[in-house]
Amino acid sequence: MAASKKGKGYWFGSTWIVSLIISIIPIVNWWAGVIHRVVKKNYLGAIVYVFFGAILGFVDFVTILLENKIVFLA
Repeated sequence: MAASKKGKGYWFGSTWIVSLIISIIPIVNWWAGVIHRVVKKNYLGAIVYVFFGAILGFVDFVTILLENKIVFLA
């Protein structure tokens, strides 16, 4: 079952359901997106996420639903 798995593709190694909840809340998603990319040393992705976080937050939400991981600019 996907909800019990922990993986590299989720927000900070959390479970699938926690990552989905983080992705639904816009402000939390924006902050988590920036921090997630800085932790992974993707500084360009973090800068892009600062300016386009609303659009990319939706993309992260969709990729968590469809791919079960964050794949875009991660």
